[in-house]
Amino acid sequence: MIRERDQPQPRQAPQPGFSLRRTVRGLYSSHLVEWRRLRETGALGALSKKRGRKLNAELVQVKKKLRQAEIIIDVPKKVSALLAIARFVDQAPHQVHATLLDEGIYVCSPRTMCRLLEEHGELRERRDQLRPPANSTSTPATDRTMKYRPEFPDRFGSLEDARAHGHGFFHWYNLQHHHSGIAMLTPHMVHYGLAADVLDNRQRVLTAAFQQHPECFVRKPPRPAPLPHAVWINPPKPGPPEGGETH
Repeated sequence: MIRERDQPQPRQAPQPGFSLRRTVRGLYSSHLVEWRRLRETGALGALSKKRGRKLNAELVQVKKKLRQAEIIIDVPKKVSALLAIARFVDQAPHQVHATLLDEGIYVCSPRTMCRLLEEHGELRERRDQLRPPANSTSTPATDRTMKYRPEFPDRFGSLEDARAHGHGFFHWYNLQHHHSGIAMLTPHMVHYGLAADVLDNRQRVLTAAFQQHPECFVRKPPRPAPLPHAVWINPPKPGPPEGGETH
């Protein structure tokens, strides 16, 4: 604009009387004088850079919001399709989440899976398949898990059938089923000292997911559940202090 104004302009004959055009031209010329001064001192370039940085920052924010919107639209479709495949169709969200983490995959949190299942009326069905009734608390944990598995039959045709079913069940229970009481690990992982390596691998998967899409994690970077120091089926009752008297 300044360069254009600095070019020689054709002279025009003066017009008598008041002219709004001349008034505006005078104001415009005064701005040009100021802009020339800023250009000569280098301040105009600094001002342009400052505005450019502001526009770039705004552009980054717009791109970030656009990426968030794309994820919000895309993730539910992928998760719904994932939960419907044969290997996950009968599993609770925390089971699916743990299995995928151990395979190096993060798609979303268990809470998001629960929300999507609830929207389709499927959440309670999956929980009921894996949760025994409240009045069965006296049953050993393994028996409860076996009885309320979806493939558990009403009755066995023979002792051999029951043994065959038990063989497959205990393989699944020890090597594939993730237990909430032991940080969503399998008994095999804990018993054979693999827990620390598995949890470290899960942390790497979660960290990579956070670095790729930090906008998906509202509060803080995700961490896997820690392994407890002790796990009890029937915790012992606290006794009297050592060396103390009982009444």
